Amino acid sequence: MKRDIRFFNMAITQGGNRKNWKRRWFILRKDIILYYSSTTAAKPKGIIPLANSSVSTSTKKPFCFQGRLKVQINYILTSATLRSQQFE
Repeated sequence: MKRDIRFFNMAITQGGNRKNWKRRWFILRKDIILYYSSTTAAKPKGIIPLANSSVSTSTKKPFCFQGRLKVQINYILTSATLRSQQFE
């Protein structure tokens, strides 16, 4: 299971119902992004499927990108260092 991890790091995501920003632990796998409340949490808080979705940068905040899946939009805020090393 650990072999299919492509990337992992802390980032900030915007809530779905409440539009507040929360710090989460993200794990990128081949076709999904899992996010957890902490690095030690056993179960993910959520799963973002990447199949049939699009990812792009966002003007919402600096160093922010968005993932779109049908009508759902997930915003993820990264640090400047993380973004410059991993997403450009």
